[in-house]
Amino acid sequence: MKFLKKTAAAWIIAALFLCVMMPVRAESDDQVVVMIDPGHGGYDGGTVAADSETLEKDLTLMYAKKIGAQIEKLDSSIEVLYTRNSDKVSWARDDEDADLKRRVIIAKKRHAGYFLSIHMNSSEDTSMEGYAAFVRPKDKASKKIYKIIAKNLKKAGYEADNGLTTTDQYPLYVVSKQKIPAMLFEVGYISNSTELKQLKKKKVVKAYAKAIAAAYVQYIHQNN
Repeated sequence: MKFLKKTAAAWIIAALFLCVMMPVRAESDDQVVVMIDPGHGGYDGGTVAADSETLEKDLTLMYAKKIGAQIEKLDSSIEVLYTRNSDKVSWARDDEDADLKRRVIIAKKRHAGYFLSIHMNSSEDTSMEGYAAFVRPKDKASKKIYKIIAKNLKKAGYEADNGLTTTDQYPLYVVSKQKIPAMLFEVGYISNSTELKQLKKKKVVKAYAKAIAAAYVQYIHQNN
């Protein structure tokens, strides 16, 4: 009996040793990563809104973080990353080319599966309103995601859909240079004082962010 007890103990110790020494596998080798890019930031304020004080960079950051939080809430297995999560940028200052390249590089280095760049629109025609997006011509995934976003936003009471534009018509570096599903989404016109007030309301931010996030989660569930 003593021998058996010693043998059993030895096996247990050996098993524990192997458990410690064996490499721990990541939670999922095929974990989906969504990279969210708040447009502008730091030295680059982007468009100045109709109230002459609100900056595009602040709104894009607010919406980007809300969208990310909603994605994580809807599906915690999806990893959400940001090209920036504050007003500070880690890349070259006062260099637009370096700025745009860095955003694409970050997505590639972090093995992003989807790229979403958030922006606000502006026009000399202050009556312009609504959301729109830019995608690559052959990016079927982003086109489908946009359709779901539009459907969700309509349910949230936002019906001013200005549609999709492809990068062969309007080249955008952060979209054109990606090899993954990539979209630049213009949430609304901050040159329109009425729409600006709407876009800044907390309940509206939450509703629109949830509509966008839910579209990504739905598409990922159906296709990954």
